[in-house]
Amino acid sequence: MVSFHFTSLVHIYDEAHNIKQFSTNLRLSAKIDTEIQDILNKMLADSHSNRSYLFRYHNGLAAVNGIPFFFQTNTHEVISPGTQRLMQFYQRIPASLTPMMNQKFAQNECVVLNHIDKSTDIQLLYFYQSRNTKAMIRCPIFMGDGDLWGFVGIDFSNEQNPDKLSNDKTIVLNAAMDLTKIFSSFKK
Repeated sequence: MVSFHFTSLVHIYDEAHNIKQFSTNLRLSAKIDTEIQDILNKMLADSHSNRSYLFRYHNGLAAVNGIPFFFQTNTHEVISPGTQRLMQFYQRIPASLTPMMNQKFAQNECVVLNHIDKSTDIQLLYFYQSRNTKAMIRCPIFMGDGDLWGFVGIDFSNEQNPDKLSNDKTIVLNAAMDLTKIFSSFKK
């Protein structure tokens, strides 16, 4: 048996159509966006990477059997001079595009990849070709209740020394923890 909570639906509808909430929500969103940009700027500067970014997971429409499709969307991006902005192309990307990464994230592990341009994995070659990325680090972001919420990462357009990647992984992990604090404390 499925239960449906009309109270929650009414609250969501009211909030979406209440112009009085818009200003409050916009101010809160701008504050959070500024904090995220600061974290991404620091990550870019500390790692000397070409791109730093935040992706969030979200539901899509349910399939015939009722199991929803999951997506990932690039919500924030900071780039170094001369690097192409890609955020506009990474909206509502099927999470099934990155199953290996999603499995690692679900186990609270970061993904560190180098020499992507030499990979025989078609999905990894996609990152190289679409993002001009030869190395990347991505770490999961969990909410306070343990739910996987998204991931944060950096891209390099050239191959990296393994020791440097190890140090940069710490930078990305710290950013993931800072983002967890921001979103876990988000209360309306």
